[in-house]
Amino acid sequence: MKQKFLLKSIAYQAGLSLATVDRVVHKRGNAKQETVLRVQEAIRELEKQRQTAQQAGKAFILDVIMEAPGRFSKEVQKSFEKEMSGMRPASFRCRFHLNEIMTVSQILALLNKIRQRGSHGLILKVPDLPEINQAVQRIVAAGIPVVSFVTDIPQSNRLAYIGMNNYKSGQTAGYLMKKFLGNRSGQILLTLSRDVFQGEEERESGFKSVFSDTPNQITILRLSEGRGDDTATKELAFELLSREKNILAVYSAGGGNKAILESLGKTKQPCQFFIAHDLDRDNVRLLQQGKISLVIYHNLRQDARRACQLILRHHRLLPSDFTVSPSEIGIATPYNIPRL
Repeated sequence: MKQKFLLKSIAYQAGLSLATVDRVVHKRGNAKQETVLRVQEAIRELEKQRQTAQQAGKAFILDVIMEAPGRFSKEVQKSFEKEMSGMRPASFRCRFHLNEIMTVSQILALLNKIRQRGSHGLILKVPDLPEINQAVQRIVAAGIPVVSFVTDIPQSNRLAYIGMNNYKSGQTAGYLMKKFLGNRSGQILLTLSRDVFQGEEERESGFKSVFSDTPNQITILRLSEGRGDDTATKELAFELLSREKNILAVYSAGGGNKAILESLGKTKQPCQFFIAHDLDRDNVRLLQQGKISLVIYHNLRQDARRACQLILRHHRLLPSDFTVSPSEIGIATPYNIPRL
């Protein structure tokens, strides 16, 4: 057995006498198999302790790119900042690139800059477009691990997707809304921020699947491209709702809810049930005021922690078999708003 540590350190770790450890390490005389195993386990534990001590001084710099309304991206930034301070065995620092609206060329330029400059890891909430997937593939080929966050870019060779199962969250919204509507006939307004975010498309598909057996009773009106911005969403929503008179409920998969509510009021819709996504500042306030019925959410701090852990696994600071599961789907009402 190769000696890696002082005999007294092994003896202390194993809870054995120095003489016993000396006999096992140098194979002097017969030793019980149980004693040999205790010495071997002590050496393995000392090795892990040494690795942890070496890793503790490592600092990782991550880049976070998000195209999202400021009210949501601020929540994500807070989540990462709160989790990074407690990450082990390494320390983290993030460079945040947060924008409400980004053109494809701006995203590509930023991705190219990060690839050339280098990064310990890249976390992305960006549109699922071929050119973006290809740019991410080049980053991965350069040795930078990439994690998609909230919405996926599955053709990019990213390390993993972190977030809730968006299809199931859409089904959850559909189930709750169907129970509320009962046998009533009318229209549901379903809103997305953009057509190019895979997560929102999956929410839409899951939601519609629940109403697939009621084509003559329920009509789903689709509103998109407001980018979650109140001004743009208000214009689009008012234009659509001015032509409609029987909106019973709203499923907002993409935000801009203050604007949607204002347009519902101006067009005097009979809407009584409103499901939103994410516990950002606006949605919490609307929920407290009773203007929206419930919010489907996932724990952003938990997601931030999981993203950092996957980066650690890539850099071999966590076991290679370390995995993460989709975020749990939470439902907040005015009576159980969590503090995340």
